[in-house]
Amino acid sequence: MNEIFDKLLIRVILCIIIFVALFSYRYLHFLFFKKIKGFSLRSIYPEKNLPHALYLGARMTGFIILVSGLGLDLSNGLLITITNLVYESIISILLYFTSIYVLESIVLYNFTVEDEVIRRHNLSFSIVSSSLSVAAAIILSKVLKLAGDSTLDLLFLWLYSLVLFGISTKIFSIIFKINLNRSISQHHLPTSFNYSGFIFAWVVIISSILNQDLSSHRVYLTKSFIDLLLNIIIYPIFFLGINYIFYIRKIEQIKSIKEDKEFSEFGI
Repeated sequence: MNEIFDKLLIRVILCIIIFVALFSYRYLHFLFFKKIKGFSLRSIYPEKNLPHALYLGARMTGFIILVSGLGLDLSNGLLITITNLVYESIISILLYFTSIYVLESIVLYNFTVEDEVIRRHNLSFSIVSSSLSVAAAIILSKVLKLAGDSTLDLLFLWLYSLVLFGISTKIFSIIFKINLNRSISQHHLPTSFNYSGFIFAWVVIISSILNQDLSSHRVYLTKSFIDLLLNIIIYPIFFLGINYIFYIRKIEQIKSIKEDKEFSEFGI
């Protein structure tokens, strides 16, 4: 009976941690943008500003993915379990914020939240930013599970996954020959959805790559790199097969058909 009560108490504390994190982020967000004319916390509702609601909702989802995925071990006592839970939550949120900052600095370096979300209501920007936020949370949650109680393994896996994910975000323009920044500035939603799907595909790939034995970092890097090469090799085969099955037109054909536009897109 006491064990059931302890589990219930821990879950209540977990909810409190999530609420405190969300509340703090919400008002920090307000402090950054309160000087903008017409801005208020009410604008997070979809009927007021859909891009802003999507932007905040993705980060809230990321918080929940991270904190809810933390392990609970009652073998060391209730007090130690709660202390570890609070500590791991703080570390997770700090790493999450840092990951988002790095990824958005790589992908969305030409834009600011103040201009695109608050002033211009750019839904295309919010879709890409939200995809990066949720993807970062999923990968970081995987890293936390693999690292266990080791701080060294956590830092190693986090930096390694961040490098892999950062590189993958730049491959999109190489493969599809699409200028993402130009498409976002033109509020082009199909490109944003296309990029989101590409990012989540890489989340699956990186998650599978990370799932290796951590007994030796050198062996881990070797095995994960081999898995990465295998995925890169199989990608063209898969891509050509999908094009053939669904009769997806080549990007070069679309660009020649729509020369008057400054971006390219897929057609089926």
